[in-house]
Amino acid sequence: LFSAAFNQPCFCFKPLFHKRKRSINLFFLKELNQRCSENIMGMKKFAVLCEQDVVEIVKNGDTVAFSGFTAAGAAKAVPVMLADHAVKERAAGREFKIRVLTGASSGDYIDNDLAEAGAVKWRAPYQGGRILRDQINGQQVEYVDMHLSHVAQTVAAGFVGKIDLAVVEATEITPDGRVYLTSSVGA
Repeated sequence: LFSAAFNQPCFCFKPLFHKRKRSINLFFLKELNQRCSENIMGMKKFAVLCEQDVVEIVKNGDTVAFSGFTAAGAAKAVPVMLADHAVKERAAGREFKIRVLTGASSGDYIDNDLAEAGAVKWRAPYQGGRILRDQINGQQVEYVDMHLSHVAQTVAAGFVGKIDLAVVEATEITPDGRVYLTSSVGA
């Protein structure tokens, strides 16, 4: 969905399991290539990232592209971790807000949990959460409303700026490196 923005054909992907959510979120990020201990093409083994790894990777102001075309395929583990991190950062007097991009609606984990934690700086192209809607209407969050069919072209053309990482939900990663996505695969 968002690979054109990275200008690189191969990325190391690492599964992330969250103890409260039964899903796998995959990070596609150039910098993770340096952390891979195995040959990327061999993909014999995947490192499991913990919450601390996630919050070290995602920085204040990053643009994060999340999978999802309804809540069924939206990332669930990573948004909860980022929301928890935003609350801790704010309590310590530091800001932690990200720019959020999805393919369509994404459900509560992205729109409500992140918004409730005050972790959303910018959102496109669609939102479906009451908390985030109130923040957008109160001009606390910048929002770009666009037709969903324009997202891929807009991203590929660079109009949303650099995408720092993508988080994609999958149901399984096989030992030979095949990734089985959840029910929402679009754009």
